[in-house]
Amino acid sequence: IIAALSSGKMGNVGINKAEALIPRLGSNEERLLIKGDAQGDIAEVLAVLQQSPLATRIAPLTKATTVQGATKLDVDLSIPLWDGQELKADGNVNLTNAQLIVKQLDLKVDKINGQLKFNKDGIYSDVIKGVALGNPIQVDIDQGDNQSLINVDGNTSVSAIYNLFGWSESKIAEGESAYNLQLRIPSSQVDDPVTVTVKSDLEGLSLQL
Repeated sequence: IIAALSSGKMGNVGINKAEALIPRLGSNEERLLIKGDAQGDIAEVLAVLQQSPLATRIAPLTKATTVQGATKLDVDLSIPLWDGQELKADGNVNLTNAQLIVKQLDLKVDKINGQLKFNKDGIYSDVIKGVALGNPIQVDIDQGDNQSLINVDGNTSVSAIYNLFGWSESKIAEGESAYNLQLRIPSSQVDDPVTVTVKSDLEGLSLQL
């Protein structure tokens, strides 16, 4: 069985093309193969993916962040139609000048450009670039045991930290330093909190004592 779609919509997400195939019909090992691409606001695209067999893989990202901006989705799924078979999935979400907010810190990341990738185990990425706390950053996403790890490397100033947390300006500390932020997001099967770890050698900062 083969079905092809040249264009259409799923919610607010535009489907450019898609093909569905069930090979080896009657073999008791049938799988539904879906391959296609779509475009729309990334929040809408993620909402559609959360209604698919990929829901548990996408949930960690939507649990810890809010994302918006135009995107293009490419997906290749092999969905088992019989018990005892494993889902197979490959795809990517292309980000162009997207925006993300880390909910736990209310930290805004702008001008995000790169590619989110996903497979049957979850979300990962190569280097994604963006701007946070007034400076360029580099982000990569790894898959760990029952968790997704978002690593952020960048530089920021003392004044930007004061602004992030709504603290009153102080002249005690000044300057700018490199930092690494790691966001650990448990999978949807684990009832653990999202944790944030920030490390810095504080090189470039000065104290007025």
